Amino acid sequence: MDNNELQRTEDWFSARRGKVTASRLYDAVATQKNGSYYAARENYIVEIALEIITGNTPDSFKSDAMQRGIDLEPKAKEAYTLSTMNEVQDVGFIDHPTIERFGASPDGLILDMMGEPLKKGIEIKCPNSATHLKTLETGVINPQYIYQMYAQMMCTGFDHWVFMSYDDRFPAHLQSFIVEIGITDEIKEKIEFEVNKFNAEVDQIVEKLMNIKEVA
Repeated sequence: MDNNELQRTEDWFSARRGKVTASRLYDAVATQKNGSYYAARENYIVEIALEIITGNTPDSFKSDAMQRGIDLEPKAKEAYTLSTMNEVQDVGFIDHPTIERFGASPDGLILDMMGEPLKKGIEIKCPNSATHLKTLETGVINPQYIYQMYAQMMCTGFDHWVFMSYDDRFPAHLQSFIVEIGITDEIKEKIEFEVNKFNAEVDQIVEKLMNIKEVA
């Protein structure tokens, strides 16, 4: 199995430019225990505003670990199929059906062995071995990944998603951690409110800057 040819292309980068994406949803909407947003939110607002104003998408830094995850994803999909007998269908960028500038790029949509859609997708992480071990031990998923899957569910209209942590350096029976999560209407409503609020703040910055008159 090869890497997903529907993602990381010129069209893919263009489709997601200026939008809240699933992988960054946590930055856009998450709050601390005291109710305040994390600093990452303000930085993300500026980042999205710049994408809209300039029409450019900044080059994303990829560490060796991140690149390894990208390279290993096809092998992880094969492992998932062997474990469940379900297929993983590649997919590109999916816009939210009603919220402008909100979308997701799932690692794949899941089909049964007959090729029929199961109305769920998959999020695959290929972390360092220490992180994979901790996931195996605790079964706890990073909140950023949970929000990423929430976004993917909201954009596809599905109510269930599969999370997979994969590390081929472990013994065969420990290489995969697979669990399914769901989403509630309450969570959807909260995220919809927060994304709309986030985008409104982006619009304020863009409008203010675009209305600045050129100095002679």
